[in-house]
Amino acid sequence: GWIVGRPPSRKRAAWKRWSWRVVLAIGLGYVFLYGPGIRLWPKAPGFERVGDESITVHYQARIEPQAQRTVTAVREAQQAVLDFWGRPDEHGFPFPVDLYLCATRSRYRHLILNNAMASASGNDVIMDVRFPEEARARFLRHELAHLYVVHEYGWLRSRMHTPTWLDEGIATVVQASDWSDETSLARSVTRTRELASLGSTNNILRWLGAVFGGGDRAGAQYAYVRAFTEALLAKHGRDEVLGFLRQATLSGDHDQSFDNAFGTSLAEAEREWVAAATERGVLPADLKLVDRGVPAPLAAKFLIAAVVLVALVLWAFRQLCRTLRAVRGLLTGRRSPANE
Repeated sequence: GWIVGRPPSRKRAAWKRWSWRVVLAIGLGYVFLYGPGIRLWPKAPGFERVGDESITVHYQARIEPQAQRTVTAVREAQQAVLDFWGRPDEHGFPFPVDLYLCATRSRYRHLILNNAMASASGNDVIMDVRFPEEARARFLRHELAHLYVVHEYGWLRSRMHTPTWLDEGIATVVQASDWSDETSLARSVTRTRELASLGSTNNILRWLGAVFGGGDRAGAQYAYVRAFTEALLAKHGRDEVLGFLRQATLSGDHDQSFDNAFGTSLAEAEREWVAAATERGVLPADLKLVDRGVPAPLAAKFLIAAVVLVALVLWAFRQLCRTLRAVRGLLTGRRSPANE
C-alpha cells in the first residue's frame, strides 16, 4: 500500500511526518546545492563559467587564469580523441563538454563522490585544479576518450557491455602518459608481483576491484592495459581494434568478438604477450595473473548506492500515485485521504 501511496492504517504523528520531510529537504539541499546535483543547474552554484558553445569550463573563484588555459587544453584533448578514432574534425567534437574545475580536494569529492584525480560523468568532466597543468591535460584526454565511447554506443550499453580493460587501454593510449609506459609497468609490477588478468576486468565493477586501493596496484594495471592495447594496435591496426570494441559492445559476447577480430582467444593472446614481455625483462618471471574479484568495501558501496536508487525510484512512484489520487479527488469533488 505504501508504494502506491495508499494512506496508512493508522495516522502517523505529525512530528514523524515533519521529521522525514526535514531529513529529505536536507538531503536534497546537499545534493543540489553542494553535491553532484549542482551539475544539473543551468549555472552551477558557486562556479563561474568560461568557454563557448562546445566547451564550458565551470570554475571556482580565484582560479580564472587556470580556467582560461583549460579551455585550450579541452580543445587539444578533443582533437586527440578524434585523431585516435580517425574521425574528421570539420564538424567539431560530436557533443558539448562541461568541465568542472574544483579549487579544493573536498569540493571535488563532494561533486563526484570519489577520490580519483579526475572523473567523467555524462558529458561532464570533474577535475581537481591542484594537479599540474600538464597532468590535467593528460587526464582530460583520458576522460574524454571514455566519454567518446559512451557517446558512440550509449551510456547503458557501454557500461554493461564495453570491455573495460580495452576502454581503459584506449583512454591511456590517448592520454599518452609517461606513467603508463613499459618502464612504469616494470617498476610497479616489481613491487606487486601480480596483475589482474584481462578477462577478469571485462566490466566496470571488476575493473574497480582490480585497481582498488590505488598506488602500485592501480598504476601497474593501467600500464598493463595500455601496453597490451598498444600491442594490439601495432599488430592488427586501429580499425581491427575498434571493430572488436564495436562488436563486443553491441553483442556483449567478448570472447567470441575477440576471436572473430584477431583469430585467437583473449586468454591465449594475453599469455603470448606476457611471455614476450617476460623475455624482454618488463615482467618478472614469477608474475601471477589473478582475478581480484570485487573487494567487500567496494561491493558495499555499490550495494548502498543501489538501495538508495531503488528507494528513490519507489518514493517517486509513490508521490506520483498520491498526486494522481489527489487530482482524481479534485475532479470528483472528494478529498483524497492519501495526502493527509
